[in-house]
Amino acid sequence: MSDVQRDLGALEARMNAVEERLERIEGKVDELVLRLAHARGGIRVLIAVGSIAGTLGALASKLIEWRGAP
Repeated sequence: MSDVQRDLGALEARMNAVEERLERIEGKVDELVLRLAHARGGIRVLIAVGSIAGTLGALASKLIEWRGAP
């Protein structure tokens, strides 16, 4: 019976270690999700700024062409 109790104790210790490791991994995954959410927002802002700049550049080019400037 002592072998069974010893095995149960060892398994319980391993389970505790696995649970602690899982908690650390969950924390890291949550941090990654948060960083990805911020990165997506930043990328959207860059795309918006680039689109506006491209539109303004095209508009300026057409106005210069329309006025007949050299």
